[in-house]
Parts: sequence; structure tokens; C-alpha cells
Amino acid sequence: VRRAYRMAASLYPLSLVEFRIAGWYANALERSPLTVAERNDLLPELRMWTARGEADLPASLKLGYEPSKLGYLYQMQALAEQSIAAATTKNYAPAEAAFRSALDAVAPENEVHTYSVGLMVRFLYAAMLADVYGADRRADIEHLLRPIMAPPPQAFATYPFSFFEFLKNDAGNAHSWHRDDVTRLVTLVPAFNDFLVRRGIRY
Repeated sequence: VRRAYRMAASLYPLSLVEFRIAGWYANALERSPLTVAERNDLLPELRMWTARGEADLPASLKLGYEPSKLGYLYQMQALAEQSIAAATTKNYAPAEAAFRSALDAVAPENEVHTYSVGLMVRFLYAAMLADVYGADRRADIEHLLRPIMAPPPQAFATYPFSFFEFLKNDAGNAHSWHRDDVTRLVTLVPAFNDFLVRRGIRY
């Protein structure tokens, strides 16, 4: 998959593809254990593809992507910046800025696709804040989770949003990527645990 994305990027550079490549390296960095040599090979690639994606953002934004696609684009940028911060500087400001750009892109989240992307962005943003800052950012975490816990707009109240299927599948996975994230979130915001239980999601 990574090689296919790299080939696509060589044919026509797009932030969407470049951030996906950065995501591959970010995921590889999170595998354990890694040798120092492996880590030293992966980190420059993560930085390079993130920088390329950010450099190509102005051109990508002129392509007429729908708001939900723009939200997803910024979400991928945020995750790449989060991985860089975790591995190096511990400066999460670029990741936060990208998460906020994602939420701005999908606002007012009044149709199925923007609302769906907004659910995932809010969850990932809140998870990062809980991991990095804990109770110091409880108010911000509650603010992010509140729209997830609120009933969706009536116009698509019964729509089967993939976000909740994602959580159900992740919760049932012995190798869950987000178990620690959810554990931190429900500890800080017990109402989120009640919400998940009502949805039939138990970590």
C-alpha cells in the first residue's frame, strides 16, 4: 500500500496521498519493539512526508474537495503531527491546529458526511489531549466529547455512522489500537462511558 501511494505521489503530488504515506510511517513507529536503527530510519520519512503534505496543502485546497474530504485531510495531518511530537519535540501545537482546521472544515456538521467526519475528529482530538495533558485539559476534552454524546440531527438520526461501528470493532479486538485512549477518556469524563455502554460498546 505504501509503495502504491508513493507511486501515486510521484505521478501527481497531493496532500491526501502524502499524509497517508506519513500515516504509514507513524503507524510503523508505534510498533514495538523497534531498534534504534529502525526508529532512525522511520522518523525522517515521517517528517519528510508530513512536510510534503503540508507544502502541497495550498494546491490541494484549490481542487474543490467537499467539506468532509477536507476534514479528513486535516485529520490525517493532525495524526502525523501528533506522531512527530510524540517521537521528538513533545510540541503538540501543530497537531492541535490541524485538528481545529478539521473541525472548521466540516462545520456546521449539518449533513451526514460532515457529521460523520466530525465524530472521528473529535474523538481523536480528545484522545490526544487526554494522553498528553490528562485532567489539565478536562474541560476541553468534555467540550469535544459533548457533541459525540448528543443525539445526531433529526434528519439523519437513524443513519448507521461508521464511527460507532469502528468503536465496536475496536473494542472487540484483542489488539485494540484505542483501548488506552478510551480508558483515559472515560476516566476523565464518566458520562462518555455511560454513552458507550448505551451504544453497546464495552472496552
